[in-house]
Amino acid sequence: SEEAVTTARRAIALAEALGDKVVQGRAQWCLQAACNDLGRAAEADRAGAQSLALAQETGDLFGQATALNSLTFNESDIAANLRLLRQALELFGAAGYVERACMVTGNLAGQYVELGLHRQARRLFAEAIALHRQAGARYSLAGDLWKLAHLEARLGHADAARSLAAEAAAETAALGGTQYRGWPSWIAAHLARHAGRHAEAARHFDRAAREAGKASESIAMTCR
Repeated sequence: SEEAVTTARRAIALAEALGDKVVQGRAQWCLQAACNDLGRAAEADRAGAQSLALAQETGDLFGQATALNSLTFNESDIAANLRLLRQALELFGAAGYVERACMVTGNLAGQYVELGLHRQARRLFAEAIALHRQAGARYSLAGDLWKLAHLEARLGHADAARSLAAEAAAETAALGGTQYRGWPSWIAAHLARHAGRHAEAARHFDRAAREAGKASESIAMTCR
């Protein structure tokens, strides 16, 4: 929201006035996140670059890793994303942030999906999911369960897709989240399409886009 952008800018200015570059860098990341939520990619990327520069200057490993991960959000070059994510994974590990490292592992899996390297993607999703369970990171767990369910559906692995989707739905409901509200229909669409039921698949894809609301563009772009 614009309120979040304004708040982040105030935090940046205050941290700069106090000479606290660690907080300033992390506030830049907050600004980046707020701008991304508003679809202002160029502004978000500038804030992300400043966040990374400040974190590198101060030796803030957590700040560096967070900035590196977030710089992949608007990057279309998969090779660049892999490089950024591997750096982020190493830095989160060095800083001792296991839950954040798990999150990056899931993001790496997503990049392998884009490359069509499904075996590697499934392995990384499974690794991230296991670590999310151990760490009690339920929000990240739900996200990666949905993503692995979607991958299994795209590959036509119906039983695995349905089992994962059921667990993902339970986790999402327990968290009270709505971010993944279009995903059950999205997964059903891929399963129907793989089974040759194209008219049914089209209906599910249409329902997924309607259910997702603001996220419909993301879902539509991935209906392949």
